[in-house]
Amino acid sequence: MNILTTNYVLKKIARVHCAKGPANCRNCKKYAKGRRFGLLDTIPDEHPMVARPMIEVEIDGERTFVPYEVIAYFNTLEDAQEYAIKKGITFEILPDK
Repeated sequence: MNILTTNYVLKKIARVHCAKGPANCRNCKKYAKGRRFGLLDTIPDEHPMVARPMIEVEIDGERTFVPYEVIAYFNTLEDAQEYAIKKGITFEILPDK
């Protein structure tokens, strides 16, 4: 379980292509084979008609799913941390399952 204390997180994830996912999209299936570190905004701009991927987190002791938007992908955790620090983004690192 991921405990969320900030809006931005670093997590090792597969690249996101579309809302269909790897079971229904050839490109998503290809992307799912390689995972990279993603800087994720867990409170993206509110656009109710936009399909977004979801991530499971814990907020105030409650397990929930929140939408996220990928800010950028990185090959290493160090690159991701350096980028976030340079941009003044407060983040937390979610463990890899």
